[in-house]
Amino acid sequence: MSSNSSPFYDRLESLQMSDLLAFNGEVAKLIEAGVPIRFPGAPTSVIDWLQGISHRAAVNVGLGQSLSGALKSDPSVQPAYLEALSAWLGSAPEASDSASDSSRDLSALDPWVQTGLRGDRLVNRSEVYAFWLWLVAFVASLALIHSVWVMQPKMRQFYENSGLVVGPGYRWMDWLYSHLGWMALAMGVLLIAIPMVWRFWFRGVAKHWSLPSYFARIFFVAYLAFGGAITGFTAITVFWPMVELLTKLGAPGS
Repeated sequence: MSSNSSPFYDRLESLQMSDLLAFNGEVAKLIEAGVPIRFPGAPTSVIDWLQGISHRAAVNVGLGQSLSGALKSDPSVQPAYLEALSAWLGSAPEASDSASDSSRDLSALDPWVQTGLRGDRLVNRSEVYAFWLWLVAFVASLALIHSVWVMQPKMRQFYENSGLVVGPGYRWMDWLYSHLGWMALAMGVLLIAIPMVWRFWFRGVAKHWSLPSYFARIFFVAYLAFGGAITGFTAITVFWPMVELLTKLGAPGS
């Protein structure tokens, strides 16, 4: 929002309460119709937010404040909202009645619709990477738990029968085995909670942010990094005790 944009301020200074109610009503209709209009920084419940703006503005005007002053002093009003309101007010033809919302062009709100569409695309692309990230975590968790559950009792029996001194690799697996129930519970909770947080909170919130173009790539990098980390962790847990055992068996005098 530029401080030198005099038409912007002129439109807001001449704003009437009927204009504000008409604008908020039009935006609410667009949202109810599924149009992804977005004001970066606004709450996710946009319709309730618009109703709150109208209510607070009406109260402040009733107390003697100008409507433009009431909007500018409202901390919940985002700059993008004021820009959209000004653009909508300026879309009325010169010869028409400026107080009639039917004479105004909803295409003036296209930049904010494009913001919503762009946010939707970025979040949807991120959702694909997030799904693969979840799938890798799920498969790796199952592989880790199953490997520890099957291998540790057999290795313990072998060490007890052979009299070999246990090494850090076996101790690590033994520690995981003794905490396997808690580990499985923690992994299960995370694998259930993370998609729920994404579905019911993050996905809706992210669409209302001013998302950078690299937003989706963050999830791709996280997918590669986390997938590599958990695969490496599983490999170390499984192969470290095995390599350690084979080394002991191959040592002279074993």
